[in-house]
Amino acid sequence: MNFVRITYTGRKLYRDRATGHVWQPQEERLVSEVIAKPLLKFVEFKRTADLKPAEAQEPGQEQGAAQAIQQTSELSEQEIAALEQQALDDKAKEVDDQREAMLITVLGMNKTALAEYAQKYDHTFDTKAKVDDMRITVNGLIHQFGVR
Repeated sequence: MNFVRITYTGRKLYRDRATGHVWQPQEERLVSEVIAKPLLKFVEFKRTADLKPAEAQEPGQEQGAAQAIQQTSELSEQEIAALEQQALDDKAKEVDDQREAMLITVLGMNKTALAEYAQKYDHTFDTKAKVDDMRITVNGLIHQFGVR
């Protein structure tokens, strides 16, 4: 996954609905290219490299050290972004595991248990409904609303 450093040059807070990020004026962040692409369509967002004037390259240890520190900080931010993405992936996997476990449990439920579980979703069954139809409905509720 490639990352891009972008800066928000707007004057007010900006809340990105897609990602949930809140941008402060003149805030600079390292984001993935997938997130950066739609943001860069706005005038207020610029690539940070485009904002900073090109500095003359002077030979010396100070500049080399500054570049090394900057590269180290970028790597650490990339690692942080990767860890955040890993945490999101782990949470999604946990939700999927819970859903799968509940779907397996639903296979073993009888008519009464299915009716009680469906009440968690504010759904009631007709007393004459077939068990297989009830299982299909409960599976649909689990897929639509998650495990309750």
